[in-house]
Amino acid sequence: MPRFVDHEQRRAEVVAAATELLLAKGRAALTVRNVAEAVGCSTKVVSHYFENMDELLYGTYVASVERAQIRMTTVLAADPLDVQGLIESVIPLDDERRRDWTIWFGFWTEAFTSPPLFSVQQGRARRTAERLTHIVLLLKDQGRIDPSIDALTTGSAKSRAIGIQPKRFENPVGTRKYGNSDSSRLPSCVAEPNCIVSVETYE
Repeated sequence: MPRFVDHEQRRAEVVAAATELLLAKGRAALTVRNVAEAVGCSTKVVSHYFENMDELLYGTYVASVERAQIRMTTVLAADPLDVQGLIESVIPLDDERRRDWTIWFGFWTEAFTSPPLFSVQQGRARRTAERLTHIVLLLKDQGRIDPSIDALTTGSAKSRAIGIQPKRFENPVGTRKYGNSDSSRLPSCVAEPNCIVSVETYE
């Protein structure tokens, strides 16, 4: 009797092994042989699910984005106008989010020389900016922020600010540091167009 194989589970195992390789050794370690050894399977199994390492790198990226999406959805389900919580759900404040950022950096680096991956990354960034712009518009409609604020500019600025981690920037309203043990909320200036929120992580 043929052995039943759960292909979705097998594929997820390959992605999980690739993720751990990326986190431990970087993009250079992401080879068919290394992934196969980590999974405990033949190289043919890895190649069956992923035609090349770009596809597998994309798989690790998608998995990390899905985790971030769950966090964002949870925040907005509790309060659709919680722009502060939305930003916090993405920036690297705990182990899971730091792991995701490590994967994103690897993906973004690869995207510089891969038009398909670059297109994917730009699409994700655009949707994040659109989501933040929508929230800013709702906040303006409810009179909770300065009505003179340009929603599109502010939403785009917040999206770019999220993508600056983990470098520190000084800005007119001041920079605040968030380490792995700091659960403080973001500054109230997140609704201001000139506010850049930066993050520094510590081991």
